[in-house]
Amino acid sequence: MAARADRRVYVLHRWMGLAAGLLLFVIGMTGVGVVFRDDLDAWQFRRMLRVEPTGTGIDLDGAFAAVRAARPTARLFGTELPRERHRALPFIVVEAGRYSAVVVDPYRAKVVGEYHQNDSIATVLLFLHYTLLFSPWGETAVALSGVVLFASGLTGLWVYRRSLVKPFRRGVRWRRGLRRFSKDLHLLAGVGAVLFNLLMAVTGFWMLLDVFTPEHYRLDRTATPPNAPVATSFTKAVATARAALPGFAPTGIYTPAAPGEPITVTGSVPDTPFWLGGSDGLGRSRVEIDAATGAVVHAVDIRKAAGAEQFDVAMGELHFGQYGGLPVKLLYAVLGLTPGILSITGFVLWLARRRRVTAAEPARIRTREA
Repeated sequence: MAARADRRVYVLHRWMGLAAGLLLFVIGMTGVGVVFRDDLDAWQFRRMLRVEPTGTGIDLDGAFAAVRAARPTARLFGTELPRERHRALPFIVVEAGRYSAVVVDPYRAKVVGEYHQNDSIATVLLFLHYTLLFSPWGETAVALSGVVLFASGLTGLWVYRRSLVKPFRRGVRWRRGLRRFSKDLHLLAGVGAVLFNLLMAVTGFWMLLDVFTPEHYRLDRTATPPNAPVATSFTKAVATARAALPGFAPTGIYTPAAPGEPITVTGSVPDTPFWLGGSDGLGRSRVEIDAATGAVVHAVDIRKAAGAEQFDVAMGELHFGQYGGLPVKLLYAVLGLTPGILSITGFVLWLARRRRVTAAEPARIRTREA
């Protein structure tokens, strides 16, 4: 009975890997690039993003005005505030469903360049990672691949439960043929990264839960919402946000999504745990400012937020690895390669097995005829 159950679990593990192997390969490979997306943008657009600071400080209102003048019909979302004095401000705008970053010298309130989302290597990798460049159905496929990755990890643990330590003792036998090499590498990557891949499957699936709602497929992705009116000063909004939460350090400012909605200033507060964005420099706390009066509408200290909101934030932080600096990014990059390795080695093992079965078929026919 136990042997029959093991056999069924093994068959399920094998077919799940074959069914989603190519998808998991693409998601895993692009995920490595997504971990370094900020670094990729900083390198690719380094000339555009570097400015010479002046003693007068940044002119945030002038920077917003410069973007509106340069792209009057585009919807302006906002920008991340500079973490370095030499850093320009990339303002995110969208027009006819096409996102762009309008880069502004904040000291001189002057547009210095612009790049579209398809120009950014990091953005293309991000969209490929979670939409397969085929929205909205691509997100559904990625979400379902998370289920497959999770189930594949659990079934793999079951199949190889008696030899979880052996791959580390034995290593990979490089000179014993492709099949033996593939089997050793498959076991080593599968066992060594099983917890990481289970984490990626759960967090990725959670962040794509909206693909199971009808609204996801009715969303018009080409419509450009109008800019909501803003009467208050963006500079004053940032100052107000600083005073609203003790120790609040603003990291981004975003315009109202619709008339009557507030300006949102995101930021960090001291002693925030890493799983709530305490170590990535962006922060997940926020202060909402009335766009007409400049008064505080709502302030959220992520350390004291509701459990559901904290859980949402933690899922994103753990999935993208933007905590702990370069060591964590490198760890995520290495472990992020394992779905691709498992897909390739699993296919090689399946192909080798098919060839053995095909080669043995004449002998079985002769035995039955005899």
